[in-house]
Amino acid sequence: MTEEKCISCKLTIDDIIKEYGQNAVEGGYHLEKGFLCEPCVENDLSEPPLTVYHNREEFPKSIGHYISDYWLEGEEAPFSFEWVPTDAWRGHYETKHNDGLVSIFDDSILSYHESEQMLKVLHDISLKAFDLTNVDYYRVFSRTSNVFCTNMDIYIEKAKEKLGNEIIEVAKKYVNYDNPVFSTGILFPRSEPAPFELGNREAVKQAEARQSVKQLVLEIGSEVLQE
Repeated sequence: MTEEKCISCKLTIDDIIKEYGQNAVEGGYHLEKGFLCEPCVENDLSEPPLTVYHNREEFPKSIGHYISDYWLEGEEAPFSFEWVPTDAWRGHYETKHNDGLVSIFDDSILSYHESEQMLKVLHDISLKAFDLTNVDYYRVFSRTSNVFCTNMDIYIEKAKEKLGNEIIEVAKKYVNYDNPVFSTGILFPRSEPAPFELGNREAVKQAEARQSVKQLVLEIGSEVLQE
């Protein structure tokens, strides 16, 4: 009879006890795929493919390869993931969502790039607008093979899709989202940061959205830029 092993580290129960102690076994979990020892549980949740924030929750939930905070709390995770390779060494995790949710925004956060500040402002404006209009939302951060890059997806309840898309559309205009500065200088970095401006009130007029949404974003945008 084959001795049971951890599905992640592949150590046998005896080897786990020798390496980490009895608690490493007692603190593990028997999942559908097999046994997961406590050290592997901690590792899976500390560096997960997906990190999920629901509305203004202070503490996110992790979705790992084998286990998730949702499972530990007896809930079904609203998201799953798939590894998408770009070559033999590089790639990223692609987020999958359950029914009832819709994606209204996705982009990559690249550390030390001009777009980082722009995305922060867009993010803050959108969340405040969602809060004020009672939109239920999730932010999902997924890992990539580039330690300086993280993908961000925003999902909302399907019933508020029209409103959510309007808020994002107006916020994009306000922060000059389509400025080439934010999509260049990545593969071939600039020697000096390129200048850019946020808070384009004139561009907001061109957004395909209701006037009430435009006014809301303008008011929130002014507050965010002053913070």
